[in-house]
Parts: sequence; structure tokens; C-alpha cells
Amino acid sequence: AGLIKRFQQEVDMLTKRGKGAEAAFLAVYQRLAVAPDPMPLIDAAIVAQTRMAASKELELTNQRLMHTIEEYRTEFADLKNQDVTIARLKDELKKYEDKME
Repeated sequence: AGLIKRFQQEVDMLTKRGKGAEAAFLAVYQRLAVAPDPMPLIDAAIVAQTRMAASKELELTNQRLMHTIEEYRTEFADLKNQDVTIARLKDELKKYEDKME
């Protein structure tokens, strides 16, 4: 009779454990059933990440273009200085030519 009693206690314990697991599963399932669909948020996050990557790429392109513009400004300033120098040298040459005449 002791063996049957211990066997019945084991079955009762397993039944209680199973019911507890089922109750826990049902509680989690009920919470998930009323939870909002996460896909719109996931989609929005993907779009935001894509825009961020594009923004970073545009920022790098902008930096490269700003650097190029600065190089052009420097080159233009050098050319302007050369133009002024050429005009000055032409004036000096004209003065020397006038003196020689």
C-alpha cells in the first residue's frame, strides 16, 4: 500500500506542476494576445535606420564637396593674384616701352 500511495503522490505532484505550467503559459499567451502588433514599429525602425545611413552618406558627400569648393576658392584666389600680377607686369612693360621710344 505504501508504494501505491507514493506513486499517487508523484502523480498528484506532476499534475499540480502541469497545471501550474499551463496557467503560466495561459497568462503569457493572454498578455501577448492583447499586445499591439510590433511589425509597424519594426518597419518604422528599418525606415529610420535606412534614412540614417542615407543621411550619413549625404553628410560625407557634403564634406567632400565643401572640401572641393575650398580647393576651387584657393585656386581662384591664386588665379586672381596671377591676373593682377600679369596686369601689373604689362603696365611695367608698357612703361619701359614708352621710355625706350
